[in-house]
Amino acid sequence: MVDTHLQVQGYDTIFSAGDITEFIDDKTKTPAPTVAQVAEEQGRIAGINVLRAMRQKSLTPYVYRHFGYIVPLRGHFAVAELMGGIHFDGLWGWMLEQLVYLRYLLGILSIPKAFMRWNKFEMEMKM
Repeated sequence: MVDTHLQVQGYDTIFSAGDITEFIDDKTKTPAPTVAQVAEEQGRIAGINVLRAMRQKSLTPYVYRHFGYIVPLRGHFAVAELMGGIHFDGLWGWMLEQLVYLRYLLGILSIPKAFMRWNKFEMEMKM
């Protein structure tokens, strides 16, 4: 269990993020889901707070934000539920999934490698 600054309850110098963390959202009173998107956000805030604690500055609160989900289906079909209740399915959902996947690749690879990997994924999907 962690508080709003992702400090393990009862320990001021230990921060936690990701699947091992149980963060209860103040608005819904439910735990944040243990998905990569949440882990990345928590990791960013936990890292910031470690530095802030070392510098004896006030800590940054973590606020859970639901960005939505994309569920890939067979072929060129997917279902996407975005924040605000926006819904895409079928080909439109698949196109959104492809854009999200490309954005992910661009975040971890160089631009040429990202586009090569994305194109390879496209070829695999067509087979």
